[in-house]
Amino acid sequence: MRGAVFYGKNDLRVEDMPLPQPVAGEVLIKIQVCGACHTDLAILEGAYPVRSLPITIGHEYAGTVVEVGEGVSSVRSGDNVTVLVAAGCGHCYLCRRGLEHLCPNPAPRRGGYMEYAAVPERQVYKLPQGVSALAGSMSEPVGVCLHAVERARLSPGDTVVVIGAGPIGLTVLQVARLAGAKTVILSEPNDYRRELGRKLGAALVVDPRREGLAAAVAEATEGVGADSVLETVGLVPTLEECPRLVRKGGTAVIVGVSAQEATARYNPFDLFYREVAIAGTIGVGQQMARAVSLLPELEMEGLFSHGFELADVRRAIEHRRGGEGLKSYVRLNGA
Repeated sequence: MRGAVFYGKNDLRVEDMPLPQPVAGEVLIKIQVCGACHTDLAILEGAYPVRSLPITIGHEYAGTVVEVGEGVSSVRSGDNVTVLVAAGCGHCYLCRRGLEHLCPNPAPRRGGYMEYAAVPERQVYKLPQGVSALAGSMSEPVGVCLHAVERARLSPGDTVVVIGAGPIGLTVLQVARLAGAKTVILSEPNDYRRELGRKLGAALVVDPRREGLAAAVAEATEGVGADSVLETVGLVPTLEECPRLVRKGGTAVIVGVSAQEATARYNPFDLFYREVAIAGTIGVGQQMARAVSLLPELEMEGLFSHGFELADVRRAIEHRRGGEGLKSYVRLNGA
């Protein structure tokens, strides 16, 4: 079979590799689609830490079960599935406290930019009937957004600000509405993405190039501020703006991945006096099963704009840099 192997900064090679054989407790998956994530671009450029090299990357994928190892009972041959690639060791202090996504010694990763993967059963999730592989590949991002909304302490009737209308921002928008947000205010400079956000349920869309987001939020909330703000782009100016947009007792959530060396400045007295919380969020948390179950309620296929073959995996990943369209993906096994 063929797969993409990452050897180091800017060194990604598509090469032949052995077809994996599932051992006891593993599931062999014929991969159909792997979505290109901004994290993949950061890995390729050397801006995101990788534990060991070489490694197969790609963590947003879906496919069909072709074989199961001894003892596997939750899926069988022919099932359409997705995978939680970032799994913890399962036995450390954090994993045992339900914080597996923060595990310091995660399980080996089985990346999705390859034709087949043998994956432990506990990381495999059966897709709901009628959900396509393309939509199913978004299960992990949906889980990320569910976890972020949970960190935002969102309650039914809330007013929520989402900064950024990339794939994650638009998914956060949808998840926030499912969670009961009455009003979602979306800030995005790209016309196409802003309009898509409107179609997906944003009550107010703001072009930050032409109008102040703070003024728009103040007007929409009669000066109170938003109950929560979720920043999905990872830029210092927007990260610094987040706490100023929330009401007293509100929460600003950092969803976007910033540069590791980036530094944001906050006024600690303001955070103290208004009892504003700033929450970080990474990964899926315990949300993967819920994320998969919610796929029929969400518009996921519409977030993809460009498809590539495995031979062009680098182009698929680097497409994220250009800002054209929305999300790209790699087709595998004739999908």
